[in-house]
Amino acid sequence: LLRSLALGWFLGRRGVPFEIQIGLPGGNTKLSGVREPDFSAHAWLELDGVVLNDRQDIAAEFRPFDGRNS
Repeated sequence: LLRSLALGWFLGRRGVPFEIQIGLPGGNTKLSGVREPDFSAHAWLELDGVVLNDRQDIAAEFRPFDGRNS
């Protein structure tokens, strides 16, 4: 998150448009036979659908959160 925010600040100061994506993993982790909620998340920047500061397939691992999911 901090790297994405720093890059976003840098790009914004130069007038480069971008979108910050925050992705949530799918499913739960299983620890000692008990299902625990997975509170991990990941952030990256995109420009025209191209990932700028991570793997190009990061959205396959972390589902982008759109704010409308409940």
